Amino acid sequence: MMGVYSDVMITLDKHLDELFRQKADPALVELLDSADVKRESERSFRYDFTKVKWYEDDEDSIECRFHELLEKLDPAGQHYNIWKFTSEYMYDGYSPLDRWGSHYDPDLYPKFHYRWE
Repeated sequence: MMGVYSDVMITLDKHLDELFRQKADPALVELLDSADVKRESERSFRYDFTKVKWYEDDEDSIECRFHELLEKLDPAGQHYNIWKFTSEYMYDGYSPLDRWGSHYDPDLYPKFHYRWE
């Protein structure tokens, strides 16, 4: 299984989560529901994916469609937050951490623990 794998965390406030599920095609809902871990707070849902191929820049990818729909539903990015960590990028001259959106839920905000090997 060749490719670049990332750990991805998506947080959606509950209103945007509901709107996304209403507007998205079934494949996008299935992508969200395929998260390895789902967490919930009073205000938001958080979806964690471990070691997935997440190619948001590839116009033919489902991840690109996912980003496009979120940006269409919430252009300012205030109701979602996506974190993507790709450890391979540390060695290729790229930043290993990408982030979109600015939604902040203190109950679900990630804690990042790294380990140098």
